[in-house]
Amino acid sequence: MHWLSEWVKSGYKEPGIARCAGPGEMTDKLLLTTPSKKFTCQGPVDVNILAKCNPCLSNPCKNDGTCNNDPVDFYRCTCPYGFKGQDCGIPIHACISNPCENGGTCHLKEGEETSFWCVCADGFEGEKCEINIDDCDDNDCENNSTCIDGINNYTCLCPPEYTGELTSDSICAGRERRMI
Repeated sequence: MHWLSEWVKSGYKEPGIARCAGPGEMTDKLLLTTPSKKFTCQGPVDVNILAKCNPCLSNPCKNDGTCNNDPVDFYRCTCPYGFKGQDCGIPIHACISNPCENGGTCHLKEGEETSFWCVCADGFEGEKCEINIDDCDDNDCENNSTCIDGINNYTCLCPPEYTGELTSDSICAGRERRMI
């Protein structure tokens, strides 16, 4: 603000032309007759205000893009491989951001760079392989044992008097049953 006050005062000599809109303590003060030191900001400046002069301070580039101030476009993002657009927010194709979870593999739909489908790893399902299949839904645990779901497997937790893969033996020692 200080530089603005000095600039206006150097070019205009008629008092009372410009009044301040803010900040609060400066509201309606005459720009040309108020001492310049009143226009010096105190304390930290909000990054949103600084971003009006240096847009890169607001980190407009997404996906690890690099921001550079540009006299024509205000700022310009240099996008990493796989992304495009003013703010690097548009993937070149749908699989570039690895949308398939839990080890699933992404495949582009033929002729459509924005559509994909996932092939899920064993034990997972869902559009993006985000669901762990509950292997306890169809289990062979016996004798009131508790089924504990794993990833593509389950474990039978035997009551004290049983043991074995399916808890049918007479001595307890919990065992794991793997899906095939």
